[in-house]
Amino acid sequence: MSKEIILTETDQTKGSPHPRFTKGLIGQAYAKELFIKSFNSKKMHHAWIFSGRKGIGKATLAWQITKALMQKPEKINNLDVFQTSEEVKKVESLASPGVFLCRRQYDPKEKKIQSEISVQEVRKMIKFFSLTNMNSDWRVAIIDNLNEMNKSASNALLKILEEPPKKSLFILICNQINTIVPTIKSRCQILRFEQLNKVDFSNILQQAIKIKETNINIDELYLLSEGSPGNGIEFISAETLTLYKKSIQAINFDTKINRVKVWEIADTAAVEYKNNRNFDVTAETILKMVSRLSKNVFRKVEPIDSNETAIIERLKKNKESSFELAILYEELSTQFKNAKFSNLDPKQTIVLVFAIIERTLLRLKSQKLVNK
Repeated sequence: MSKEIILTETDQTKGSPHPRFTKGLIGQAYAKELFIKSFNSKKMHHAWIFSGRKGIGKATLAWQITKALMQKPEKINNLDVFQTSEEVKKVESLASPGVFLCRRQYDPKEKKIQSEISVQEVRKMIKFFSLTNMNSDWRVAIIDNLNEMNKSASNALLKILEEPPKKSLFILICNQINTIVPTIKSRCQILRFEQLNKVDFSNILQQAIKIKETNINIDELYLLSEGSPGNGIEFISAETLTLYKKSIQAINFDTKINRVKVWEIADTAAVEYKNNRNFDVTAETILKMVSRLSKNVFRKVEPIDSNETAIIERLKKNKESSFELAILYEELSTQFKNAKFSNLDPKQTIVLVFAIIERTLLRLKSQKLVNK
């Protein structure tokens, strides 16, 4: 693979191959069957939103469908039979004239990946559909990820969705369907992807990274990643599970936070390791911790470990806990954003964040508002 592709794979999960190289899709039988049925009916919708949690197979299915359509099938019974051919090699190398991938781009001037899909990328896609494709009946555009489009790009996309070219297919990958404007949703067939069960989750991780040969606790990883293999692979790469459990241990206190653990976490956040466990990962892990605690106060969700169980049990004694933790989440999010924007010291930022968490938990304890 060329250096350019390695630098610009903005739609790839860290630690795993790009979805276009995956030969089989584990799970999501309903999604596969629904699309195949639609295609075989000869009345397939021109635009689909693949909606669901990040890392559960949406992009993998999109690429499997794309490979199949590039081989001009009259009918599809099983997508797996279309995953090895010369045309597939073109698709995988992004050299197929019938396929356009719309995603965030690497900015060589700024030397960083753009934060949004720009209107320029959508215009390139529109131009792509204006060209004649001599190799295939179909032209397919994969947009990964729809949530990353800015307003101008969304408006440009809407225009071509309203007047699609013949034999065109738009597959829009989407992690948060509620944030998508109604005008785009109304012009698409929405295909919802389900959370994977633990067996499928484990099989995918075994296929991708041989997880059974590691000492990773698959049950804990499944809970933390909420059944998303993509998240699970990222968490393993960044050692997020270890970091999460250390953070939970730090805030499981009676009178004051475990400052030794806090400084250990802060030291980790200040160093950019090769395994990507840096400030960004630490910030995301802390926010995930607060989010899980907030949800678990009133929802019966299996805890990661005994420390998380103990904290949840204490929080349940205060009827204001969930509300206060939701406010805390927003406050910490702002702290992390400001730290990034102002280039503040990561170690001091993490220490400050845990001080804010300590303050909130002590206030909840002192209020003694017991549910009856």
